[in-house]
Amino acid sequence: MIKLNVIQAPELIYLGEVNINLPNITIGRLLKNTIAINDPSFGNQKISLSLSKKGLYATSESFFKINGKRIKGNIKVKEKDTISLGNTTIEIISYNTEHLPDEDQYYKNLEAMSIEHAESYNIVEALEQEYAIELGKLDELEN
Repeated sequence: MIKLNVIQAPELIYLGEVNINLPNITIGRLLKNTIAINDPSFGNQKISLSLSKKGLYATSESFFKINGKRIKGNIKVKEKDTISLGNTTIEIISYNTEHLPDEDQYYKNLEAMSIEHAESYNIVEALEQEYAIELGKLDELEN
């Protein structure tokens, strides 16, 4: 679970705490984002938050700010950090990695699936590649 607090936004309706029970979320202006905020300064920009056993990571292809420092790309964030994009600022209140699946077991299951259920494996592999492209991490995964 990721718990956030929208502390600054162009409209009061967006202010307040948000609890998300997903390991990966997006924050942006478009309605397809997990958290959609009508901030005209966003344009089509968005930030992805990805939770793993190693922590919480913020990723964007555009510039954004972490604790006032201008960032682009992927950065590990922690509780009490603030993320700013456009005229919106969000504080990371907390996140919980306890209930995340074990990555090693996940890949062992994928390996077994590739042998026993090749068609299903190909679908999962294609989805993972699309997701990696969406996050801009494909090059990192292949190296």
